[in-house]
Amino acid sequence: MNDGVIAITQSNPKSDWAGTIKTIRSQLGKPVCPCQNLIKTKFSLSLATTGSGTVSVTPADSSFDSGTTVTLTALPSSEETFNGWSGALSGTITPETIIMNSNKTVSAAFSTNKPISYSLTIKTKGSGTVSVSPQASAYLSGTSVTLTATPGAGATFTGWSGALSGVANPATVEITSNTTVTAVFLGGIVAGNLVKNGDFTTNADNWNFGTYETGKATGGQSGGKYTVTTQTVGGSEWNIQFSQSGVKLEKDKDYSFSFSASAQSNTTLQVNIGMGGSPYTSFSQLQTVNLIAHDSVYVITFTMSEASTSDARVEFNGGKTSGTWSIDNVVLIDPAEVSVKNSQHFIIPKTGALKSAIGENVFAKVTVYDQTGRLIREVSGIYGDISLSSQINKPGMYIMVIKAGGKRIVEKRFILDR
Repeated sequence: MNDGVIAITQSNPKSDWAGTIKTIRSQLGKPVCPCQNLIKTKFSLSLATTGSGTVSVTPADSSFDSGTTVTLTALPSSEETFNGWSGALSGTITPETIIMNSNKTVSAAFSTNKPISYSLTIKTKGSGTVSVSPQASAYLSGTSVTLTATPGAGATFTGWSGALSGVANPATVEITSNTTVTAVFLGGIVAGNLVKNGDFTTNADNWNFGTYETGKATGGQSGGKYTVTTQTVGGSEWNIQFSQSGVKLEKDKDYSFSFSASAQSNTTLQVNIGMGGSPYTSFSQLQTVNLIAHDSVYVITFTMSEASTSDARVEFNGGKTSGTWSIDNVVLIDPAEVSVKNSQHFIIPKTGALKSAIGENVFAKVTVYDQTGRLIREVSGIYGDISLSSQINKPGMYIMVIKAGGKRIVEKRFILDR
């Protein structure tokens, strides 16, 4: 047999032809079609990516003959890095080859190599400031930042909380995420504050907490605040009360009452300044404030229209205030002590020094208060030299009192973050 052609010869014509042919047939395999070897099997190649990048394929196709070698090249974007293959390929080599002997799926992973930056938030508790070096709106991950706490007049720096702890000053914090640091100061002066221990730095002395009738709650100083947790709201606001008595108020004087407060969830709180006994006259008129989930500052102004008293009471009435709420930085001042009436209003850059048309070579004492009357800074000397020392970097409203040449100049200043 040659190329599918069979030649049969028989030396003995008288032999059994039928038997001979049957024997030969039994020895032959099944017929084979020559065209069978011309049909090629094809396999698909599916690609996927994570991150910002693409994959090039050589030869460029998505379906390949069996046995084809295909080259894959990972192409990350300008701000990404190729991390490796998964699926039918592994490792981090690029370009890489794959042999198509079945349907295959290959994934390429990319990740950003753009520098990551984080914020640094500085808070203070008590009377004092914190300087930051280097100063920036955001810091690259791994940056070391030096913080220096400066107590206000009469105050003492007692330590750090948040991302820092201890009492080292200056102290260094490494920025590896959005970071918050609080500097805690004890004591200090709040100009003319008629409320005692309004910052709850170490305790709640001079304050009273009580629950009455159906109101049920617990309260205590913690974390430099006074926090109340209500178990059962009462029928009246005064059923849960946090207060301070023995406050001196004078008839016909104007007063400014401010405090910061927050709540676990949005709720309301009643605030009042009035008599602590019958007939419970309200001097400020009952005020209801809306508490939210982060600290907000609330300011109430009123004129003492009743007779002078040395036993007024500051009240936070939470009988109908649900959940947990906190009070801090309680200040009651007579604005006449730090008057801002008829003062000039200036808008100056965030890092600009407070300036006044007082003369550069005059000896002066410069005192700076915040909007609640809290002393921020006090310096004395030749005004042209000390004006930079009275520089304020934090945006907000400030009151600057300049005493020079027998005169007292009071100005309100607004500092914008711009």
